[in-house]
Amino acid sequence: MTITTYDKFVRLRRGAVKVFVELTLVLIIMKNQRILITFLGMLYFITVNSGSADLESIPQSDNAVIAETKTNDANGISSIGDVLQAIRETFTIDLAVKNISERIPYHTSLAAQYGTLTSESVKSMDRKLKVMIAGTNRMMKQLQQREEYKDKEIPFEEYLSVMNQNVFIKAQEGSRYRNSDYLTFEETNWFKFDGSPEKAKVYQVQTWFSNLISDMDVAAETQINITDFTNIVAATGAAVEDFITFFVAAENIERSIVDMGILRYPDIDRPYFKLFRIQLRAYRKCDRILAAQTDESGIKGVYDTIHYIPRRKLMRKMSKKIMEKAVREAEDMFN
Repeated sequence: MTITTYDKFVRLRRGAVKVFVELTLVLIIMKNQRILITFLGMLYFITVNSGSADLESIPQSDNAVIAETKTNDANGISSIGDVLQAIRETFTIDLAVKNISERIPYHTSLAAQYGTLTSESVKSMDRKLKVMIAGTNRMMKQLQQREEYKDKEIPFEEYLSVMNQNVFIKAQEGSRYRNSDYLTFEETNWFKFDGSPEKAKVYQVQTWFSNLISDMDVAAETQINITDFTNIVAATGAAVEDFITFFVAAENIERSIVDMGILRYPDIDRPYFKLFRIQLRAYRKCDRILAAQTDESGIKGVYDTIHYIPRRKLMRKMSKKIMEKAVREAEDMFN
């Protein structure tokens, strides 16, 4: 009979448990509580974490909230404004504290930002931009109709793959950009006596977020406002307190607070798609040197973006009939 890796793991674990029980009995007999407590703490530290812990082995989101938002018939995607409004209406500090391990408070795989686009403004756009929009909408709808995503959330990576495989567009040279940063607070208390997040931290997070994005247009397009920053700080603080309560043995723990993908549609002033993703994670870091311990908590952020422009050479080879059909689809998008 073949011994699987899992069987080996089970046997090893049983052996470790046996040793643990025997040593515990010895320590109890010795009646040395201090040694026993130290030993239990060391064992827990080794078991829970040998360096870092990610509390989201299976990232989850609050799909029920997003499902209530209205989607555009052309692409099946909700607007970022509707998504954020739905999140704000259901967010409370109590909810963040109790359910922080079960959901990502600010999450959507992909939301749309239409900017200044209207049924009239689309008509005045370059025809190739309209073809680009229509082709992208069709591919988004095809992705959503795939059997494996029936009643399931589509990961951001799949939307990114659709954009990269889209024959009507290509990545604009030099447009790929990534930035990451930390915002650190050396104390772990994020709340005032009344349970609300500290305003100083809220404004610090807002300023830090603007620097992380370093793009005024994107900062405006996310539509994240002071209410959202207050919620983000509350959720981060709840996560940090959760870390302290239940995971004191881990050296470095993280949990997702924000994970949002946004696709900004092209308009006359900015004739390209802009796809970007914002990820913010609460973290707690604990450094132990001999008997001393220092705690640090905060937010780590990652911002990714890329532009897509029309593949004009291919469009010049399209038949007039197909071109006109695509143009009509784009113009009908906001009707």
